[in-house]
This record gives sequence, structure tokens and C-alpha cells, in this order.
Amino acid sequence: MSRQSRVALKVAVWAVCLAPLALLLYRALGQELPAFLVGFAYAITDEIHQAFVRGRHASPFDVAMDAAGLALGLLLLHAARLSVQSQRG
Repeated sequence: MSRQSRVALKVAVWAVCLAPLALLLYRALGQELPAFLVGFAYAITDEIHQAFVRGRHASPFDVAMDAAGLALGLLLLHAARLSVQSQRG
């Protein structure tokens, strides 16, 4: 598997894992921005934690991919809400 394929797979897995977290945070907090910011804070603290685990390393790229997954989840939520509103008239 090429490096580009591994990165693409990693991005897809992150999006699949973090999008549901964004939806759960939205359900708990009721607004998109606070949900995103709490998820982003989690991503940062997770990377800080990984810096102290043997065999792991912290990566700004991972934080960015987590943020992309969170944003994807919230964008899908927003699109679904707009679709439901337009169907209701």
C-alpha cells in the first residue's frame, strides 16, 4: 500500500470515528460551535496524552484530521436539518 493510500485510509477512518462524536457532542450541548470546540479540545488532549505513551507520538496532523472529522459530522447534521426543513415547507 502506498503512503498516499495509507494517509487516505487514515483520514477516512478518522472521519468515521470523529463524526459520531461531533453528533453526540451536539446533542449534549445543543449548538454546533461548542460541540466542535469541545471535540477539538479532546483531540488536542489526546495528542498530548500520546506524547507520553511509549511507542506513540503526538502529531498536529492527527489533530487536524480529528477536526476534519468533527466538522464533517456537524456539516452532515446541518445538511440533514436543512433537508428536513425544506421538505416541511
